[in-house]
Amino acid sequence: MDIQKLAQNHLLKGLQAGHLQLIEKSGKSIQVPPHETVIYEDRPNEYIYLIVSGSVNVMLPDASGHTGVPLANLKPGDCFGEYSFVDHQPPNTRVLVAEPTELFQLRHSELEALLESNPAIGHKIYRNLLTHLVDRLRDSNAELEMFRV
Repeated sequence: MDIQKLAQNHLLKGLQAGHLQLIEKSGKSIQVPPHETVIYEDRPNEYIYLIVSGSVNVMLPDASGHTGVPLANLKPGDCFGEYSFVDHQPPNTRVLVAEPTELFQLRHSELEALLESNPAIGHKIYRNLLTHLVDRLRDSNAELEMFRV
């Protein structure tokens, strides 16, 4: 894995090269073909995924369990699986690969151990994660604002 590609991810913003190397050792790069489901709703998820190349679609399945409503298209620099990292709950969305995609996969337990053992990394990643989640919340609020009369 090219550490420079990892450094471009929002979750890892501001980390030093040595910290990025520790992150790299804690995870693995995977290649995922189009149309493959990476995360299923209501099934435990134990990974955070960083998008290195390609893209994925986040979908809210309909009541019958079909693909349903598209919520977001995530691209390089984005991550997903972070909600389950924070609250240890199964996701309520499905993530489908849109095109050939390289993901960097970090197991929640290994990431937690790394963050606890290295406060400098933990501070940066938790700060980035909080900023990322607040940005998503603001985007959702802006979308809901369109429906106000």
